[in-house]
This record gives sequence, C-alpha cells and structure tokens, in this order.
Amino acid sequence: MYSPDHTKQYANVLQNLKDDDSIVIARPDKGKGIVILNKISNILADSSKFKLLNVDLSSHLHKLEDKLNRLLRPIKETINEATYNSILASGSRPGCLYGLPKVHKTGTPLRPIVSSINTFNYNLAKFLVKIIEPLTTNEYTTANSLEFVNEIKQLNIDDSTITASFDVESLFTNVPLSETTQIITDTTSDKSLLHFGLN
Repeated sequence: MYSPDHTKQYANVLQNLKDDDSIVIARPDKGKGIVILNKISNILADSSKFKLLNVDLSSHLHKLEDKLNRLLRPIKETINEATYNSILASGSRPGCLYGLPKVHKTGTPLRPIVSSINTFNYNLAKFLVKIIEPLTTNEYTTANSLEFVNEIKQLNIDDSTITASFDVESLFTNVPLSETTQIITDTTSDKSLLHFGLN
C-alpha cells in the first residue's frame, strides 16, 4: 500500500533521474513501460553513419539551405510555382536522433530514429515521398501485420514448409543510397511527375 512518504520517495527518485544528463528515460519500441538507458552514444560512435561537425550550427544550416536552393533553381521553370515555393529551404533546424529500446531482445538494443522535421530538406522529402511511395508496393509487400496474417491464412502449406523471419538491424541507416537513388530514377515515370506538379 502506497503512503505519502512512498510518493515523495518516488518523486525524488524520478527527479534525480531527470537531472542526470548521462541517461535517457524512454518508452520501449514495443509494448508499455519505461526504459532507463545510456546507449545512444554507442550509435553515434559509428563513424560510417555519423560524423562530428566542429562548425557553427547556424552558419552550417544556412550553407545547407543555400546549396539546396541553388540545386532547385534550374528546375524552377519546369515545376509549378506553388510546388517550387513549398520545397525551398528556409528557417531550418538540425535533425534529432533518439532511440526506441527493444526490450524484447537480449541486451535491450536501440532502434535509432532520426527525426527530420523542419530540417533543410524536409519539405523536399515530403514532396518526393508522394512520388516514391507507389514504387514500394508490389506483390511481395504487405501493409501491416493484420494484412499479413490474413494473407498467410489463405495459403495451403504442408509440414515441409519453413517460415523464416529476418531481422534487419538499423534498416534505414543501412540503405545503400546510390543504388536506391538509381532505382528510383529508373522506375519513376514522366506521368507520375506530371501528376505531382512537375511539367
């Protein structure tokens, strides 16, 4: 049974945890609960995915905006004005990295999430998603776990059938960018570009 003293003790513990900059309190990747961790530095230490920039942040963001806007300028005449204005970079801020703890796995690894909201290329990315999204759907994809369950219920399988589940670690930070960009370029039709505001 809880008492006022217990409540005060718990409040003090939580306050001490909140004030400790070496740890992060987060929700788990699946299910309910809280997780106390200090593992995000392990993810940032991967130099193949992240690089420490010793720069003035404001100046760096301005340079990124300017670079993107210069790249967009030549296509201004081939894209409608509203679309062009919506993808220009202005007033951006850096992305934010956080991790969702996978409490159902040994060692409680983190699923890294990079929030790109309001970054210099965020509006451009939102626009491109509408064009790219149809390319991600085919006979080998499923929308969600419920649809997957319904699909496998329809299958006629025997005792010799084997089902395999592959766990891809840090999927989005391991996507080969050059190859992915080439696939998108090769499979995007002129018709889909016209539909989304490109002339």
